[in-house]
Amino acid sequence: MLQNRDETRIYNKNKFKLGLFGMNCSGGLSLTKAPERWDASWDNNVAAAKLADAAGLEFLLPIGRWHGYQGESDTQGTTFETLTWACGLLASTKDITTFGTLHVAFVNPVFAAKQMVTADHIGHGRFGLNVVSGWNPIEFGMMGVALGDHDGRYDYSEEWLTIVKRIWSEDQPFDFDGHHYKLKAVMAKPKPWWGSRPILVSAGNSKTGSDFAARNADCLFTTVPGKHEELQRIGTYE
Repeated sequence: MLQNRDETRIYNKNKFKLGLFGMNCSGGLSLTKAPERWDASWDNNVAAAKLADAAGLEFLLPIGRWHGYQGESDTQGTTFETLTWACGLLASTKDITTFGTLHVAFVNPVFAAKQMVTADHIGHGRFGLNVVSGWNPIEFGMMGVALGDHDGRYDYSEEWLTIVKRIWSEDQPFDFDGHHYKLKAVMAKPKPWWGSRPILVSAGNSKTGSDFAARNADCLFTTVPGKHEELQRIGTYE
């Protein structure tokens, strides 16, 4: 029996971690209209998750997408919301770590912290969080949230994540007097499954983004040199 979070598969000795990315979205990362393009039905997601789990892969990582790319292929036009998606897949698998991908500007940190602890308990400590500061003005407009400037979005994310980490770790109610949030008597139970926070990932290619990840996350999800512009074009990376 596992004794702590460090013994879960995501922390194994494999230096090269393997996982499935974007299977919560129609077409995945593909721009093709070919009939064999990924069909992101729930049944297909569960089947793929179980196959990945049995094969020994380390993680499942969804794309946080609210507005598809339309056009003929409508890549990522149909998507599953990632926290409820993670809950379903954590309940359907045994060992693989499953992430939720959150645009933090769209979700209150107190509410999100409770949601993520619920997912972590469903998966017996196999939940992870991909922190997204966001970039897409269409999606921000859908939520009625101002996009703001690039560096300011990372400042917002850092304050949001500070609150969430405190909720996960502190046993007494606390007040928070920040730039973006003024909170009173914050507390939540239960705590994460292992008593320690879930693994955190952040995506970014700018210096601001990589610095944010270095301060706050366990992993930086970034692009291969020379591919940044192409990947940004299809809206995968912030």
